[in-house]
Amino acid sequence: MGAPKDPRALKERAARGKTFRSGPKRFGTDAPSSERSIRADFLRRMRALTRDLARNAPSKVLADALSRPSARGAITHVLGEVEPTAEELEVARLRERAMERGLAMRERLREDAGGFLDTAQVAARLGVRRQSVDKRRKEGGLLALETPQGHFLFPACQLTSDGTIPGLKEVLAVMKGGGFWETLAGLVTPAPALAGRSILQALQQCRGDEERRRIVELAGAYTTG
Repeated sequence: MGAPKDPRALKERAARGKTFRSGPKRFGTDAPSSERSIRADFLRRMRALTRDLARNAPSKVLADALSRPSARGAITHVLGEVEPTAEELEVARLRERAMERGLAMRERLREDAGGFLDTAQVAARLGVRRQSVDKRRKEGGLLALETPQGHFLFPACQLTSDGTIPGLKEVLAVMKGGGFWETLAGLVTPAPALAGRSILQALQQCRGDEERRRIVELAGAYTTG
């Protein structure tokens, strides 16, 4: 009879054998359904792209691509050599026009909001510390746009000479389902239901709690409607 086996070694060997027998899991099976859908859609589009390139790209371009050491290098080479189709050019043109319209709309909103202030400027206007401004923003009392650098810009229209507009926090709470630009548009755009005034103008001219509640309800309808 041989020497008794080390129980730990047997356990490790069994675990390795189980891993080899089971093999790798199917792509995306542990991911949420939404993530699997995104990955599947991406895979379909990439397959369609590579089929189109294989059918239409010049054979020399494809041959040069196959000499690349990696699939990524190959596809990058082909994409750099093949001229975009008329459809792709049209899509790019439409996307560029949409971006221009979006930028123009945002610039108009920025002007209607009286410009943007950074955290230090808001703190100076309110006579408080920067930490207090951050606290109000986090608690939903101030609307702010986060920049790619992680700073925050605040529309000046939400501030008054002695603080913020009464009712602003309640309005922002019911409009929080929208993004920054949608919310800002809702605050500064004249509304027929408010006799041509914007929500912020109506709040500033508000004469009582009942009127303020009506303005808040209209603000919520603006976002959800």
